[in-house]
Amino acid sequence: MVHVVVLGAGLGGTLQAFELKQDLGPDDRITVISDKP
Repeated sequence: MVHVVVLGAGLGGTLQAFELKQDLGPDDRITVISDKP
């Protein structure tokens, strides 16, 4: 199991999270952290 943390939820961070989701397996996790609620 892999846990990827993406710092920044702007355009770049959000796009990166979607790109990574396609490459990761079903048991892997992605967490996106933003400075805004």
